[in-house]
Amino acid sequence: VGIARWYYERLLNALSETPSRPHRLLILSPDLLGSGSACHPTIVSSGLEGSLTHLPLLNISDWSHQLIQLMATTEASQDPVDRWCVVANGGCSPIALQMAALSLDDESCPLSKPVSNVIISSSPRLPFFLNSSDPTRVAKAYQRLCGAVGRIFWWYACRKQGRFI
Repeated sequence: VGIARWYYERLLNALSETPSRPHRLLILSPDLLGSGSACHPTIVSSGLEGSLTHLPLLNISDWSHQLIQLMATTEASQDPVDRWCVVANGGCSPIALQMAALSLDDESCPLSKPVSNVIISSSPRLPFFLNSSDPTRVAKAYQRLCGAVGRIFWWYACRKQGRFI
């Protein structure tokens, strides 16, 4: 779980270059709603079609459910999945933890196998998980990141070895 799929590009390239494995490895590296290619998702429902120009403030549950649904769709179209492992970075750690919790609910979870492993790298400090956020501060930060500051940071983050990709 990373905000955008390009975050894991180097890891995926390294995995594809490793010698053959005894087990099949299925990797899903999607863009979460509101990031990467999912910045302006297409709406197709109730006869309304088009692209969203502004997304609402998304939360952990929105992304967790998006990923669980993607995993269920993948299970339906692929060979059976033995087990799911979720890898998350930094601030996406709560998404991975909620996915694991959701996958254990037999009644509402569409997965045939629950998430068996969660790997978290660069996790935030414990208070990040325990303290609730002030909705006003979150909304202000969201507005700031949707503006010029966010665009400048995006271009900075897209650099690869000092060059923009």
